[in-house]
Amino acid sequence: MRARVTLAAVVLLAVLLAGSLHSADAQRTNKSPGPKTPVKKPGQKPSSKPSPKPSPAPSSDTPGSIANLNIIGRINGVALESLQANFRVPLSDMYNWLIIGNTQALARQQALQLKTDLASAVLVSKMFDQFATAYGKVYTPSQATLARQAFAANLKTIADINLNPASTFTASCNAYCDLDFASFQKQQLMDVSSLGDMPKGADDLPGADGVGPGDGGPAGGGGGRRALLQSWPPASVDWRAAGKLTPIRNQGGCGSCWAFAATAALEANYLIRFGSGPACDALDLSEQQIVSCANANEGYGGSKGCSGGWSTDALDYVYKRKQMTERRWPYTSSTGTCNRGMPGPGERIATGRTYYLSTAASEDRLKRWVAIGPTVIYFCVEDSFRWYTGGYYSSSTCGTCHNHAMVAVGYTATGANPHWIIRNSWGTGWGGWEFGYARVRMQGSTAGPCGLHQTAIAPTFQITETLASRCPPPPPSPPAPCKGFFCNIFDPNTEVKIDDSKITQFFRPSPPLPPPPCNTLLCKGLSDVVKTPISIGGGIGGLIGRHRRLGATDQATATATAAGAATAEQQQQDEEEMEVLELAEEQQEQEEMEQVEEEQEERGGDEARELIATGGLPEVDQQQQVAAAEEAAAATAATAAATAAAAAAAAATIVQQQQQQQQLSHHQAV
Repeated sequence: MRARVTLAAVVLLAVLLAGSLHSADAQRTNKSPGPKTPVKKPGQKPSSKPSPKPSPAPSSDTPGSIANLNIIGRINGVALESLQANFRVPLSDMYNWLIIGNTQALARQQALQLKTDLASAVLVSKMFDQFATAYGKVYTPSQATLARQAFAANLKTIADINLNPASTFTASCNAYCDLDFASFQKQQLMDVSSLGDMPKGADDLPGADGVGPGDGGPAGGGGGRRALLQSWPPASVDWRAAGKLTPIRNQGGCGSCWAFAATAALEANYLIRFGSGPACDALDLSEQQIVSCANANEGYGGSKGCSGGWSTDALDYVYKRKQMTERRWPYTSSTGTCNRGMPGPGERIATGRTYYLSTAASEDRLKRWVAIGPTVIYFCVEDSFRWYTGGYYSSSTCGTCHNHAMVAVGYTATGANPHWIIRNSWGTGWGGWEFGYARVRMQGSTAGPCGLHQTAIAPTFQITETLASRCPPPPPSPPAPCKGFFCNIFDPNTEVKIDDSKITQFFRPSPPLPPPPCNTLLCKGLSDVVKTPISIGGGIGGLIGRHRRLGATDQATATATAAGAATAEQQQQDEEEMEVLELAEEQQEQEEMEQVEEEQEERGGDEARELIATGGLPEVDQQQQVAAAEEAAAATAATAAATAAAAAAAAATIVQQQQQQQQLSHHQAV
C-alpha cells in the first residue's frame, strides 16, 4: 500500500513539472519584442524634454545609456555635481555622446560603446536630440540636418581619440559638437590672415622696472619669496592655487580671445599687486570696451573686434585710455561700437606702462615669466583641442599658428608629465574635469607645443588707479538703552499691554485740593467767631465800646420769652458777625498804615545814608541820623509787637465770652 502511494506521488510530480515547462515555453514563444524607438519625422523640431530615464542596471532595452556601463558610481559625487551644472539633462539619463570618464580607462570604455552606438541611425538621432536639449539649442529644419551630420562626425573623432593607445588626454562632446571645424574656427578662433604682423617690442622681463615681483632669482634683487627658493625658475607654479585668478569667462561666439586673455592677465596682476580686489565686489574688468574700442580708429590696425586681435593692442589701449568695469560696460559677444563714456575714479583702472613682450621662443624664458605672473600666449588650435576634457594635451599636427590667445597660469617642470597650465575663455563647460583650464604637455622644442613658446605678453604691475570698495553703508547705531520710568510705555519697540479699566482709573480727575491753612491770629479768631455765636462783655481800645453794646443787647435778649429769645439770639449773631468783620477791616487798615510808615522810614534812612556817602552831611550829623533811624525802626517794631499782643488778648477774650454765652443759653433752655 505504501509503495502504491509513493508511485502515485512520483507520477503526480512529473505531470506538474511537465505543465510548468510547457507554460514557460509558451511564454517565451509569445513574448513581444522590445519597445520600438520612435523614428523622428522629417522637419520635426528637436524634443524640448529629456529622454526617458533609463534603468540604472544594464538592459538591452536602453542601449547607448551611460547608466548601462556603471561609470557614474565610480566618479566622485562632488565632481559630478560640478559637471552636472553644465547640462539641462541629468547625467544619469545621458547617452554615450557625453564621455564623462575621468580616467583614460573609463573614457576608453565609453568610447567602445559609442563606436557601437554610432552604427544605429536611431541611436544617433536620440543622442542628437538629447544633446540639443542638454544645451538648450534650437534649429530650423535645414540647420538641424547639418548639425546632425556634424554631430555624428564629431562623435566618431572623439571615439577615435579615446581609443588611441598613444593619446595622453581624454576627449568628449561639448557645446561645439554640432559644428564642423570650419564653422567652429569662424565662430571661435581668430582670422590669422587679418591680424597683420606679430607685434614687436623690447624683450625685458615683467617687473624689470622695479614694480612687481621681478626676476632677480634666488641671489638677485627679487627678495621675499624668491630669496627662499633653491632654484630659479621654480620647479612648479600654479596661480590658481595661489588664489590670484578671477573666475573663468566665456567669450561666446566671437573671436575676442585676445581681449579676454589680456584682461585676465591684468586682473591677475591686480590681485598679485594688491592682494585682493575691491572690497565687497568682484574684480571684473570690461572686455567689451577692448573689443569695441581697440581698433583701427585708435591706431590699432591689427585688432578687429570679433575677428581677432593682439593682446599688446589691448594692454596699450588700457595704458592710454584706462579700462572700466564689466558693470559699466557688459559683454555682448559682438564687435559693437565704441560709444561709452569713461566713468570716474573707482569704476576704472589705469596703468603706468603698456606691456612686456618676448618673442624669444624659449621654454625656460616662458617659465620665468609665468613664475612672475600669468602671461598671455598664442596657441595654434586644431580640431582635437576643442574636445579636451582631461589629461595632458599634445599634438604633432597642430602647427605654430596664432589663431587663439590664452593665458599661461602655471606649470610643472618635473615628473613623468611636465606640462603647462593654460586658462581658456570658453566657459567652465569646456575642459571637462579641468572646468575651463587645460594641461598642455611640454615638448622641449623651441616653438613649444602648438607654438606656445613663440609669443609671451605680460601686463604691467604699475596700476596707478584702483577700483573703489562697494561695501554697503554700515547700519545706524542702535539707540541708547532707556532707563527712565516711562521707557516701556513710550518705547516703539516694546509691546505694552494695558488694561482699559486701569487707564480710566489712571486718568480720573483728582479731588479738589483743600484751601491753604490760615496761620495768623486774626484768621483763627475770625473762623471761631463765625462758626459759634459769641457774647462780648468788654474789650480793649476801640474794641471795648462796640462789644459793650453787643453785650447789653445780649442781656435784654436773655430776659425775653422763650419764643422771642430765639429770634433775639439770631439777630445778636448777625450783629456780632458784622462787628467782627468791621474789626477785621480796621485791623487790615492799621497794618497797611504801619507798612506805609515803615517804607517812609526806610526811604528816610536810605536818603540819610546817601547824603553821608556823598558828603552832604557832616560826620556828626551822619551819626545822629543813623541813630535816629535805628531808634525809629525799633519803635516801629515795638508798636507792631504791642498791636499783635492786643489782638491776641482780644481773641482770648472773645473765646472766653463765647463759652460763657453757651453756658447761659443752656440754662435758659432748661
